[in-house]
Amino acid sequence: MNKQRTGFTLIELLVTLGILGLMITALFSFFIGNVDFFKITSDNIDIQQHGQFCMNYIVDEIIVTRDIKSNIPLNESNYSVDKKNIKSILFKITSDEQLLELEEGVFYNYTGFKYDNDCVYQIFYLDNKKIDKEFSIANYVNNINYEFIFIESKITGVRINLTLIKGDKQKNIENQVKFRNINCKD
Repeated sequence: MNKQRTGFTLIELLVTLGILGLMITALFSFFIGNVDFFKITSDNIDIQQHGQFCMNYIVDEIIVTRDIKSNIPLNESNYSVDKKNIKSILFKITSDEQLLELEEGVFYNYTGFKYDNDCVYQIFYLDNKKIDKEFSIANYVNNINYEFIFIESKITGVRINLTLIKGDKQKNIENQVKFRNINCKD
């Protein structure tokens, strides 16, 4: 009685499972590496996007500055303002006769920026009165620094330095703004 056997032997199945296990391990390590790379790339893109938007927004707002109000002295020996004093600087962005409308019936002529809990906010003033509105501009901001530029004791511009951090990634973004309409002297 000669029976023909069909199917696989136990050794054939074990060898096949071993080879399959090695292939799956290699495949998973490839996917895990790609997920880590995606997270790193995503963090870099987030930091770059928030930083560039924040910098462009600040520059667009303050380039038309007509005057600067500060409760700290701004002169050639004290020209740097960091995140501790950032709320102390207000930029007048309209002429004396003109006001900007924030929303219906709410007007402003000074704007500034404040730093709080890794976020930059725009703040608004009508002359010396703070308007109870502020807008979040960007996240991941760890530090913001102004360095005012003087020519013949007159403020003519500002260097802005933003430091952004997300996870273990850090990015510095710098820009220099020349004021178009400044009337301020110290």
